[in-house]
Amino acid sequence: MAATLGTIYRDTADAHCGAHGCSCGWEPDRRRDIESLITALYEAAQRPNLLPHPTHHLPGRA
Repeated sequence: MAATLGTIYRDTADAHCGAHGCSCGWEPDRRRDIESLITALYEAAQRPNLLPHPTHHLPGRA
């Protein structure tokens, strides 16, 4: 998962740099962006899982 997130970050950062970069105004800041990602992952991991486990039987039929 870490390698995939790193690749997505690099691709996104590259798309925002250079003469033909995105004009949205975001500028990659590797240190700050990675700290924000760590915080977001930590907070998401602390939330209870609201989806049923795949092995749990759900009542009813489709």
